[in-house]
Amino acid sequence: MRTKAGQEWRERYRKYAADYADLLTWDPFEDWERNREPENSVEDELQCALELLYAGETLGARSFLERGRAVIERIEAEDRLTRPAHPEAFPLNRAEFLRAKAYTEGLWGGAGLDRADLSQAIDDLQTWLKGEQGEWSTQSQSFLHSAVRMALILDEPARARKLLASRRRPDGHGEELGLLRRLAQDGPEANDGTLRDEFDRFFDPIRSPSYQHVEGESFDVPNGRLELALVRDVRLVSPDGSLDWARVIRSVGDG
Repeated sequence: MRTKAGQEWRERYRKYAADYADLLTWDPFEDWERNREPENSVEDELQCALELLYAGETLGARSFLERGRAVIERIEAEDRLTRPAHPEAFPLNRAEFLRAKAYTEGLWGGAGLDRADLSQAIDDLQTWLKGEQGEWSTQSQSFLHSAVRMALILDEPARARKLLASRRRPDGHGEELGLLRRLAQDGPEANDGTLRDEFDRFFDPIRSPSYQHVEGESFDVPNGRLELALVRDVRLVSPDGSLDWARVIRSVGDG
């Protein structure tokens, strides 16, 4: 893959360093009682941490992760997700929370991730998607792809295949869909020697902080970028299927 992405992330950090510092002075619990989507607060802190990690700014990234962990602790203590301000949000809100929690805690600890949290996030997304079958959209497809990516991150290809089979007429996301189907295969047919090259060609532009998703498709860029890097590490790079967070971050920031 090209090495320009790392330079782009470092240049972006230099441009917005004061803004990141300012964000760290904000109270994540301001207007907490009126926060109808507290899971988004965890995702926001995670996104800032990732942007700094891609730029090589580990110290600042740790500060954002620490803030995210504080929000996680309060959400769980107050049971804000199973009793949300708007009940129709459940279980999608819990899926997004557990996904962000698993990645936040994994980055904080630097080794592995919470398999139970990620597995529950998949189940919650699958439950939510069942209600979307009558009005399937590119956003529905995007959430399905996240569930499939999480199954692959857990190194559960059979689960990924089952998820992929749950929607027969996918909307958009054709290139990623084809790669996910190949990654979900078992045995030699999963990788004929060209899969990693094809994956990297697809992933390479997504590594850039200036990446814009294809018009007409729904793609959560910060989360999708991280999950693709995690899938790549577990299914295409790691010799034993184990996750290496430092290697994942380098795959985005340095290539």
